[in-house]
Amino acid sequence: QEYLNQFYQKNDCRSLKYQEHLDYLVDDYFGSFGSYYRHLQKLGHQVALVIGNDYQLQNKWISENSLQMKAGLDSKKKIVLEQIRKFSPDIVFMGSMFDYYGEFLKEVSGVTKNIFTWIACPFPKELDYSHVKCVLSSTSFYVEKFKNIGLNSHQLGAGFDNDIPSKLIHNNPKYDLSFIGGLSAKTHSNRVKIIKELIAKKIKIDLFGYGLKKPIFFWQDRTMYHAYHGQLWGLSMYQTLKDSLISLNIHIDVAGGFAGNMRMYEATGCGSLLFTEMTDNLPQIFDIKKEVVGYTDQDDLEKKLEYFLNHPDEAKSIADNGKKACHQNFGYNKRVVELAQIFTQYAS
Repeated sequence: QEYLNQFYQKNDCRSLKYQEHLDYLVDDYFGSFGSYYRHLQKLGHQVALVIGNDYQLQNKWISENSLQMKAGLDSKKKIVLEQIRKFSPDIVFMGSMFDYYGEFLKEVSGVTKNIFTWIACPFPKELDYSHVKCVLSSTSFYVEKFKNIGLNSHQLGAGFDNDIPSKLIHNNPKYDLSFIGGLSAKTHSNRVKIIKELIAKKIKIDLFGYGLKKPIFFWQDRTMYHAYHGQLWGLSMYQTLKDSLISLNIHIDVAGGFAGNMRMYEATGCGSLLFTEMTDNLPQIFDIKKEVVGYTDQDDLEKKLEYFLNHPDEAKSIADNGKKACHQNFGYNKRVVELAQIFTQYAS
């Protein structure tokens, strides 16, 4: 919702028809589902993308289909169900909208039994998977978790949309070191701890993201807030990654020592030098000597940051290698082929 609020502050889409409006929104490259949508189309599949909580967009679909309803919190599921029925898909693939599980998916199962969902973040314990054919995730931790409770689950790595670099402005780096992502002390406690220690060591870092609460009282900790520049989404986020010499990555606390979040591919894909935690599987993704920098602990991170901040040409050389590897190995043009194969494997 924060993304949509920011998008409509900058863009007036009132004169656009539904499909024009949807395409305009997708052209901002927020999230992976817009990329799945476009790249699956390139493979020749018929694909409809539904953004259930974009009421401005949804009201246009309602109007163009002559329905007597209005998009809003109370009607959002009903409208999405109408869209699914009208498109009559072989497969429904849903992101991590947990309030759509249960009764809604029971209704969807009347259109197709091939319901796939995506989960790569913490989720409610009481989630009802009754009508889900397979849960996809980029994280092996979650794949095993779902399998252990008797669900079909399959790993699909995160990736990078190869179309994005052509949409960006080519600048010299504006930021020596940046971090973009969640900054909640509760959900990202280890991340917050690492960033605060960097700031305490006078290592300049520019922070962008969500979840950081502004201190209300003068005695509250303002360590991170002084380095914070607000939220970033879509192409603005990718532009900032491109404008960063080094992009810091710290996985969410529940990642379980497994490397593979979106930031790894977003940073390398935009040509920023990725600094990420050393994990057992990291060398299977990137060459840690030529394409990215892996760190083992706080001390190792600080030493390597100091070195590469003082050797920007070397940092740029590794970043260029990382960008090439990301585009060759993890572009959405390849990820959607894997996605289609997963659908075929589990669909009935």
